[in-house]
This record gives sequence, C-alpha cells and structure tokens, in this order.
Amino acid sequence: MLHREPKVAPEYIYPVDEWRIIEKRFARRYLEQSETIFTLANGYMGIRGAFEEGRPAFQNGTFINGFHETTPIVYGETAYGFAETAQTMLNVADAKLLRLFVDDEPFIPEHANLIRFERVLNMRDGRLERTALWETPAGKRVEIRSIRLVSFEHRHLAAVDYEVVVHNSGAPVVLISEMILPPDALGNEANRAASQEPDPGKIDPRRSRNFNERILLPVLQRCEDQRIILGHRTRNSAMTIACGMDHVVRTECGYSSESHCQEDRANIVYTVAARPGQSFRITKYITYHTSHNAPVSELIDRSARTLVRSCREGWQRLCESQRRHVDDFWQRSDVRITGDLRVQQSLRWNLFQLLQASARVEGAGIGARGLTGQTYEGHYFWDTEIYLLPFLIYTAPRIAGNLLRFRHSMLPAARRRARQVGEKGALFPWRTINGEEASAYYAAGTAQYHIDADIVHAIRKYVEMSGDPDFLASHGAEILVETARLWLSLGFYSEQKNGQFCINGVTGPDEYNAVVDNNLFTNMMARENMRYAADVMTSLHQQAPERYAALVDRTGFRPEETDDWRCAADAMYIPFDEKLGIHLQDDNFLDRQLWDLESEPTENFPLLLHYHPLVIYRHRVIKQADVVLALFLLGNVFSAEEKRRNFDYYDPLTTGDSSLSVCIQSIIAAENGYGEEAFEYFRYAVLMDLADIGGNVRDGVHVASIGGTWMALTYGLAGMRDHGGMHSFNPRLPNQWEGMSFPLMVRGSELEVELVHDQATYRLRKGGDLTIRHQGQEVTLREGESATLAIRRPEKRPAFTIETVIPRDKFDAVLFDMDGVLTATAEVHALAWKEMFDEFLKKREQQLGEPFRPFEIGTDYLLLVDGKPRENGTHDFLASRGIQLPKGSPEDGPGMETEWGLSNRKNDLVQEIIRSKGVHAYPGSIRLLHRLRRDGVRTAVVTSSANADLTLEAAGIADLFDAKVDGNVAAELGLAGKPDPDPYLEAARRLGAAPARAVVIEDALSGVQAGKRGGFGLVLGVARSVSPDEMRRNGADVVVADLGDLLPD
Repeated sequence: MLHREPKVAPEYIYPVDEWRIIEKRFARRYLEQSETIFTLANGYMGIRGAFEEGRPAFQNGTFINGFHETTPIVYGETAYGFAETAQTMLNVADAKLLRLFVDDEPFIPEHANLIRFERVLNMRDGRLERTALWETPAGKRVEIRSIRLVSFEHRHLAAVDYEVVVHNSGAPVVLISEMILPPDALGNEANRAASQEPDPGKIDPRRSRNFNERILLPVLQRCEDQRIILGHRTRNSAMTIACGMDHVVRTECGYSSESHCQEDRANIVYTVAARPGQSFRITKYITYHTSHNAPVSELIDRSARTLVRSCREGWQRLCESQRRHVDDFWQRSDVRITGDLRVQQSLRWNLFQLLQASARVEGAGIGARGLTGQTYEGHYFWDTEIYLLPFLIYTAPRIAGNLLRFRHSMLPAARRRARQVGEKGALFPWRTINGEEASAYYAAGTAQYHIDADIVHAIRKYVEMSGDPDFLASHGAEILVETARLWLSLGFYSEQKNGQFCINGVTGPDEYNAVVDNNLFTNMMARENMRYAADVMTSLHQQAPERYAALVDRTGFRPEETDDWRCAADAMYIPFDEKLGIHLQDDNFLDRQLWDLESEPTENFPLLLHYHPLVIYRHRVIKQADVVLALFLLGNVFSAEEKRRNFDYYDPLTTGDSSLSVCIQSIIAAENGYGEEAFEYFRYAVLMDLADIGGNVRDGVHVASIGGTWMALTYGLAGMRDHGGMHSFNPRLPNQWEGMSFPLMVRGSELEVELVHDQATYRLRKGGDLTIRHQGQEVTLREGESATLAIRRPEKRPAFTIETVIPRDKFDAVLFDMDGVLTATAEVHALAWKEMFDEFLKKREQQLGEPFRPFEIGTDYLLLVDGKPRENGTHDFLASRGIQLPKGSPEDGPGMETEWGLSNRKNDLVQEIIRSKGVHAYPGSIRLLHRLRRDGVRTAVVTSSANADLTLEAAGIADLFDAKVDGNVAAELGLAGKPDPDPYLEAARRLGAAPARAVVIEDALSGVQAGKRGGFGLVLGVARSVSPDEMRRNGADVVVADLGDLLPD
C-alpha cells in the first residue's frame, strides 16, 4: 500500500538524459534535495552537492567514513544492559570552497542575474560539472565553469577545477580558496547560529545529534605557499584528522596570492587583473587523512605527499583515472532498460550511488545514508547484509568480502554485547560505527536480534556466489558458531507449544510491532542460521581439519554443539493461522486492533512521527515488509500458494513508512504474478530519492533502498532466484518496457541476461561452464556461448465487465467527465492551449528578450491545465514559468494580457475548432451510456468547460444526460473546480444520488482526484493520455483503456 506521491521535479528544470542528472536552471525550492542528489563520494569521503561558493546551502557537508565522535547516551531512566555510548559521524572541514568576487561583487547563485546556468552530474565521467553566465550589477558578463570530483582511484583525494572568464570588459577579480571547520564541530552555540532546520521543534529520531561542546580540537597547522593543511583531534574518541588543500593556477592574466591560516580556517586570496576574454583557471586539490591512533603530525605528512603527487600528475590524469574506474563499474553493473528513458536515468543514478557508497570502503561499513548526510549518525545497520551485499556480491565481490571481513572485526564487541544482555555467543549491534551498540531505544534496536541471522544469510550468499574458498574458514565460520550459540541461548523449548523451540521478546524487521513473541522472520532466519552453522562445522571437520582445529581453539567449540543447533532448528516454532491460511507475523499479531489506513490523512505518514510508540504497538499495522521479506529470502521453504495468501494479507497492512519496504513488496508481487503492482512498487523504489518520496532526501540518499531497487529488478522483474547456489529465472518484463539486460558475476564467471517480452537470452561472457534454469528448463552455458529461450506468459486475470465494475444493486448514478471521456475534445483543448500559450510566449521573447520555450502537451498540458477550469490552468502554467500577470476579470477580452484574457483567448480557439471541424464521440463511451440508460441508471455530465452545450450538441449526445454541471453552472454557484469535488457533488445532488452510490468516470488526474476526495463509491479511470498507474496513484479504483472494454462484443 502506498501513501505518499512521488514529487518528480519538472523536466524543464531536470530534463531526462540516460547518463546525466541535469539541472537547467537555479531552482531555490529544490536546493536541499539537490545537495544530496549531486553529492560526490567514493566510500571513504563524501562531499555534498552544495555550491563551491558556499551559499546558498542547506548543509555544506563533508564526511569521512568511520570518522566519528563518541558521547555517553543520557537516559532519563536507565536500566541494566542499555547501550552506553553514542557514536556520530562528523561533518569535517569544508575544503571545496571557492568564493568569487568581480568588482567586489560576490557571485552568489541565488541572487545573481544568471543569463545561463546548468549543473550536471555526469555518471559516465564521475564528475559534477557546472557552467554559469553571470551578468554583474555593472553589466559585465562573467562565465564561470567548475568541475568537481571525488577520486575513486585515490581514496584520500578530491579536486575542483574552477575557471573564470570576464567576456565584455576587464575587471578586478578576487577568488578566495577556503577551508573552514563547520559549525557542527564547534558545539551548540555555533550550531544554533548556523542551523538551516526550518522546524526546530519537530522531533525526528532519525536525524543526527548536536553537540554541547566543541568536538574537533585544533592540534597543528602547516602553511607552505599555496598548500595549507589543518590537523585536529576528536575530544572523546581520540581520532585524528588532517585536511589539506593545494592549488595549480593557469592564466595569462596578472595575479597575486596571499595565504592566511588559523586553527579552524584557512584561505588563499587570489587577486586577478582579468582581461576581456582571458581565462583565470585554478585547480584545487583536496585531501583528507584520518586515523584511530596515528598522531596528527603523521597525517599532515601523509596529506602533503598526497597533494604534492596530485599537483605533479595534474588534473587531466586525474580525470582519466576517474573515467577508467567508472567505465569498469558500468561494465560490471549497468542495467539497461529499453523503452523507458526516465526509468533508465533514475536507475543509473541509483546504481551510481551504490558505486559512491562502496568503491573505497576499506576497514569500514556503509552507513544508512552513505556519505551523503548525517541522518542515523552515519551508523551501519542490517541494511548492508540484506540490501546492499546482493548487488556487490554479483558485481564487486571483492568489496562484498571486505564488508563481511569488517563485520567479523566487530566480533569481540558482539561477544561482549551478548554477555551484557545475558546471552551466550555473540550479538551484533543493531546500529554502530565502532562495533559497540549505539541504539538508545532497545525495543527497536537491541531487540532486533535477527541481525545475527541477517549477517549469516549474507555470508552464505557470498560464499556460494563469490567462489572465495578461504572466507568461511578464515572469518565466516567463527561468526556462524557464535551466532548459533546466541540463538540456542535466546530461545527455549516451550511446554505450551508442545515442546517446540520458541524465541520470545524480539523485534522483527517491522518496527511497528516491537518486543513480540515468535516473530516469524526471526524464527525462520534463526533456524537457517543454526542449520548452516552445523553443516559448515561438520564440513570443515571433514575437509579442512587443520583450519577446523584452529577454529576450535579460537571459539572453544564442542562437537556436540552441532547436534544442539540441529535439534533446536528442527523444533523451531513457526506461527501459522489455519483459519486464514497464513503465517503469523508473531504470536499475537491477529489480536491487535486493525489500523484504518485508508482513512489516515496522508500527512500523518510516517506514523512514527505522529503517534506515540505505544499507540502504534497496539495496532495491526506494519512499517515495512516482515513476513513478506521472509517469503523472499527463504522463498524455497514456502509454497506458491502460501506466498500468494501471505502477500495478499500483509500487503494492505503495510504503510511503507520505511524506504526498505517497496523493493521487497515489488519482488513478491512479481513472483505472485501481480505485474502492475510489482512495477508500481519498483517505480516507487527507483524514485525514492529523486522524487523525494519520504520527504527527507535533503538528509541523504537511502542507500539500502537503492540496493533494494537492484534486487527488485533482478530478483523481481527478471525473476532470478539463487537458493542453494543454483540460478533460476522466471522473467516478468513490465509492459511499459521493450527490454532489459544486466550482468552478473557468478563464481568468477560473467553472465549477461537479456530480456524482451517473448524471449530471454543468457550469454556467458567469460569463465567456466555455468548451469542455470529458465522457467524450470535447465541450460548449461560455456564461455562465449548464449542460449535464447521463449518466455511463457502467465494467464491474464479476467477482464472487467459492467456487471462487476458497476453492479446495479450498488450504484444509482454515473457521472461522466466530458473532454477525453465522452468526446475526443481533449486534443482540441490541448491544441488550443498550445496555440494560445506559444503565441503569448513568443511575444514575450520579442518584447522582453525571454528565451522562448514552447508549451509542451506531453508535460505542461497533462500536469498543469488538463481538467481544470481554464482560468486555473492559465494561472498554474504561468506560475510554473515564473510569470506573473494581473488576474483580471471574466469579462476581459481575448487580447488582454491578464490571466482571464489569455483564458478567454483559449476558449475562443476551442469554439472555432469545434464549429469548423465538429466533435467526435468515443463509440465505447456511447455504447456504455446507452446501456446505462436502458438499465435505468441516472447519468450526468460534469465538465469545467464553458462549451458543454456546444460540444454535446455537436457530438449528438446532449439528450443522454439527466443533469449537467459545466463551467457556467460552476461559476453561477461559486463551485471550486477540479480537483475539488464540488462539481461532482452538485451533479450527484441533482440526480438525487448519494456520493457513495455514484460512479465518477474521468480521464484527467484532477478529475480522478476530485472523485476520490468526494467520497464517491467508485472512481473509474479512462487511460487515454495518462498511464493507468498514475491514475491509480491519484485515486482511481478501476482503470480501463476504453469504456467499451466493460461491454461484451
């Protein structure tokens, strides 16, 4: 179930391009989210996409993976075993800053007179590029070009190439290269002074904490010519950091430079005598080095070496190495979609974020928001193992192995944590940076014991798919032993459950049902954990006795433990309701009060920000996929019918308040044959950040959701499964696409999968023989060979009929929209709007010099004017272009430049077309009208058009309606136009029908929204120009391509 609409930025600001995210103009209202979207990172460092000039900015953030401060967790009331130490990833010195002044006037994009502006995230080159043409208050035209990158080749290095050209005059130019410690690091007073938070009183537990005292302490500074390095140490965690900058200048203009260095800030001021048309170009190299134990002086030396090498090798060489790394990534990872360019662009941005989060992760994990923001304080969760590692295992297995080795390094802390909560074995932290538990809320933190089994699940997948023969013996088996011990200690054999093994007092993936007994996901994953641990230890004993003996020494393992684990696994209690035929999420799930999600206001989602946890815990409502996640991860232990029944039951209860949910819902919807639902959930996943579905992308990207998007493609739409190391495919390509292809690395072999609607091609690009299954058929591939196989399509669901959609005993009246539903006049209106607006915009170009950008039917018409009263449509379109005109009055002539004048000009054009060419009525709609009239159903036409009489007469259908509410009636009664429901409510009143017993039929989004808001019994969408999915998202209950589809031939 989906409760928030994607807010896709308009294409005139962010046009579609398959390899680039383009910002065509400076848009203040998208500033916060664009800083996240344009972030550059490499897994070690991340620099948010704020401007080099430093203003305007929501957060000039620079983050280093694993560089954190620790503080005591303060509880009003504490208890034994509560987590003690908070860890927070720090915002470190901002070194990208380059402030430009021309004639002493600052260049600030928000206030500058920008003749031209474009910013591009180039996902082929791994760079952020910006060009701007600025006209200064003195009329001088200044071209500014900047290119920024965070190196994948050299993980400690970033760079900015910045060029300034004054075109029509000479001018004094000052460029200040700065490095400044952020207010975050200086304590609460500085934080409050710099805060950009619009609602300081709103509590969001996901956001990062503020510090009461200074947390980065100055230690050492070094200034040598154009190179400056600052060194600091954290107050509590005692970590050290050095941040440095160096510069290379290329220009024929005369210039001088002057350096200034303080403890927390440094700058180099370049004073330039700019000559017309001549370039002043500076390349700024930036480096960060951090350590847990190295002194600051050593880090400053390392930084100096990085900067000297970078200046010597130069900008061009750095760009070439970046392109090589990115090319290699796309060769291993690109998912190609044909037939949907917007999805292709969005998908590639998602995949690029996975590269940026993981490329140089070494000795660290991947935070919930990567290195794009501080939400969740930079903590590592289960996200890595369940949502990110599948992508990395199949595209970058070396990095996947590094992440699991880092998780193994937390094992000593996990053993200590298990002792703290009274258990044996090891309990990995729910959220952490340094291995210690950092979750202050145990019910949604420590109680999520399933993280142990999640890690084991990832280990098993890595071992089966990577071909890494050493990992189990060197790292994995030790984790298996300690986690299996945890489960045996945590659970018990219950007399009340006939001796079955139960695990009480846990929280599953769904955090809206906390501290429950026998969470299905937890029990089933624990069962797999114990079985796999037993199997691995038995195998090691037989096949690698020396490695086995070393493991026994490290863990104190006893051979009889495997019998204990198998016994508990075999006796595991699996909650199931025989009456409903579903697996229960936990023992008491059905005893909770059902939450009426349909009636919940959209603004109340996510529920966790609007209701006390106890209120939520008392209800049968789900934050994210829980049982449904088990259907995916452990799909080989459920029957097809069990998957269908479970999904059908739990999906309507799921709010999707977690970004981790829709990708899993998409996978299981696809497996159940629910193609439209699968694609809709996938669309939400791929747009989670680009369309700001959660309303918080300003705080960073949802990295795990992005990993889930890849899974929704490969496991969902491509139907891949890999249980037991065998790959099977049951493709379900969406109707909206022409094809899809993607690569997979399997035990050193490179497999390419290419899908179109009627066939699948599997090509082994490299490696040894590989056996796969396609819809049950086994195929063995050899290097360089391919196999093309037909795709069997599932049986279609029964078509809608008038008897099932509009049953006579349920509905008394049907209310028809006119344009696009009854008559083919939507095209007439679209053409009239275009002619009127294009004429108006060309006139502004001639008179005001504004660039002419035509009215687009595919976007401007459908999104801004379709279905609305003409004066509202005129206002909304003008507002989208930043044009303000007097409103005027309905009596304004069509030649007047007022909103009403333009609206009346459009109306005249419509009438001219109708009178000269007539009107075509849709045959299917007319057939349905006659059938309804024959059955005694009352009918009305509801339209915002003031030309209803003219149109209906021209179409020959005026006598088929019992009532009419058009633009003239609405004006007389003062009714608000669509999407307000007033016109439809008035029509129902005139027919004597209650809204609940009336049907609204619409083809426009504004009309569908009106029907939904009016509480009508059925909103029937006709998908002529808007996609069925879009209509459903806006309130349509049923969508058909043509109303004739409801009638037998």
